[in-house]
Amino acid sequence: MSKRSKPMNHISILLAEPLSTSNLHPFSIMHCSWELRCGASRLFEKYERYFPLCSLHYIGRKNHLQSFIARQKKQSNTTSQNLPLYEAEILIIVSGNLLLNAELAGTLLTAAKQSDKNICFRNDAGNIAGAILKGENALHCAKQMLDNDGDRYFEEIIETVSKYCSEIIETSAVTLNYLWDALAQNGRAIAEDVKVLENIPPFHSDSTKSIYGINETAIYVAENVEISPGVILDASEGPIIISEKARIMANSVIVGPCAIGQNSLVKIGAKIYGETSFGDYCKIGGEVENSIVQGYSNKQHDGFLGHSYLGEWVNLGADTNTSDLKNTYSPIIVRLAGKRVPTGRIMLGLLCGDHTKSGINTMFATGTVAGVSSSVLGPDYAPSVIPSFSFGGASDSPRYQIDRALDVARTVMKRRAKELQPEEELLLRAEYETINT
Repeated sequence: MSKRSKPMNHISILLAEPLSTSNLHPFSIMHCSWELRCGASRLFEKYERYFPLCSLHYIGRKNHLQSFIARQKKQSNTTSQNLPLYEAEILIIVSGNLLLNAELAGTLLTAAKQSDKNICFRNDAGNIAGAILKGENALHCAKQMLDNDGDRYFEEIIETVSKYCSEIIETSAVTLNYLWDALAQNGRAIAEDVKVLENIPPFHSDSTKSIYGINETAIYVAENVEISPGVILDASEGPIIISEKARIMANSVIVGPCAIGQNSLVKIGAKIYGETSFGDYCKIGGEVENSIVQGYSNKQHDGFLGHSYLGEWVNLGADTNTSDLKNTYSPIIVRLAGKRVPTGRIMLGLLCGDHTKSGINTMFATGTVAGVSSSVLGPDYAPSVIPSFSFGGASDSPRYQIDRALDVARTVMKRRAKELQPEEELLLRAEYETINT
């Protein structure tokens, strides 16, 4: 535990996973809901940036929470720097899939500091999205959280604490109930994330190197980014954020709103359209539109990725293409965890879980859902539902044996100087057992 003085009117923020984590399938197989990337950062990172003096805590599915904490400790000391939850004088409880922005952050902070009431707040759909507790109520709730060692969810917590609340406030907050909600909000989220950028200087075109920016005041490039000749950064429709140690190779065109994470590589001649985000250590090439790549994943060859969400450690082979629009232009229905779910969207490509790979010339149908650790192969369209650990992609394809899949995961992660944590292995084995029962 980091030693630091307790802030006056100490505020703790508790992110609690919703019961409906299966709606975020296949992302939720390996990740907590607050790990969703939307904009230039993941959901929990937005709280770190908007509330730097507050303690941040988490509760949800026990095994997933332990995996999250283990991975974060390897990346930073963020999760070990929180003051104890039981020291909270003010406790803000938030649904783990709530998308934070400047307006909501201001509303929560004002209500926390200026009102002496316990408050519930609603999201834009009129549902309770969180609560703010004060004094003894905050301490009592914190103690209840600490006394429970099992899975805990936002809905049961909010049902308990809402009896303390004497006021309800309306907000414009957005809850990301499905992965396609993150895609729909991604452009606006990138614009919001600009408000909490740190140490990124203004961008200036360099005609001597044929590097051109359109609407330069909306282009944010870290100092140690490498941009090759012939690159065009077009922020006329939204901001472009390029983070530390990223590299943009020659003749690439990037259209905002777009966010490119640390140490990511955009390959020669890439065509990146708006409302697109890449996490850290990604390799991106070909054509990409309105997609989110969580991090540590590769789509570095020619081929189209559209209206898609890729998890971590995904690799799409050369000339892999996603269909994101039916010939009938009809709304897309997907299958999530065995259920048919209407998306209400006419454009949706691939929803892909961690560690899944595609072979060269793979074709993904509109609204495809691929589980974790699959190897998708074959000359025809892949099925619209690809089970985890499938070796081929079809429902009757042989299973990718768990020990072999874990060996491949370790090999791939080692190439990025990462290790498969025991907590991650536990989740992968649990998913393997689930599909084999």
